[in-house]
Amino acid sequence: MTNDRIRVEAHMALTPMRGRLYQEHRPDLILRYDLENAVTADSPALTEKIIRLLDEAKGGMAGHGVSLTLGNLILEAGVMGYVRKAVNGSGGRGRFIPVVNRQGDPAWPDKYVKTDADAAAVNADIADPGKRKISLEGKRRELNAGGRRVYEVEMLLDPVAAGSPFFDRATIERLIAQCAQPSGEKAGLHLWQEYNPSHRYAIGADTGKGNGNDHSASVLIDFSTMLARESGSYANNLIPADSQRSSRNAGLFSSSPREE
Repeated sequence: MTNDRIRVEAHMALTPMRGRLYQEHRPDLILRYDLENAVTADSPALTEKIIRLLDEAKGGMAGHGVSLTLGNLILEAGVMGYVRKAVNGSGGRGRFIPVVNRQGDPAWPDKYVKTDADAAAVNADIADPGKRKISLEGKRRELNAGGRRVYEVEMLLDPVAAGSPFFDRATIERLIAQCAQPSGEKAGLHLWQEYNPSHRYAIGADTGKGNGNDHSASVLIDFSTMLARESGSYANNLIPADSQRSSRNAGLFSSSPREE
């Protein structure tokens, strides 16, 4: 309790916020720090539990309440990836600040310099070790000494270096920018061409939990063209996970769909 009667509490990431009150007041400021690390990145169950508690906390805050979440973006499908998507989707502001900006300059020039030579030059007259600047060149060498891309994950906030996502993000974004709008839609399946019974099609599907996070998705490929073309795609993150939805999509492009 502060002198001006502001109550401050500290909790672990897995502490529920629902129902927390001070007298008649609900929390009006939540500061979260370092919710994502190597432990959460390796545990989808733990990640999902933290995300559920984040969602629950939204309903437990005061009407005028705000939250600030700080952390490293290790996985796109991790805790910070979810926070980033949720903030942007609700009209909030998310800032992505790797230690080096797009021009290759340190984003924190009071702490970092580019090279070992730069560090040696600026630190020559600084007697206090705690005030000396750190070489990013040396930091990369130190963190990646074990053969893993720790520097890229921890300092550059590059989920690709951590193995997420599987496909190169820049390539995917470039291809998305070149996509054409679908010409039609049937039962949630977006279509780019009409069904041709003389063509050979295949459909692939992957199910999500239907809880508003990962999507249940399917993609329809026409293999009778050269190159093979995407003819349809489906995505929904609210329906329950079942194989029947994919079968129904396949049925739109086949007289005898079968699951394999």
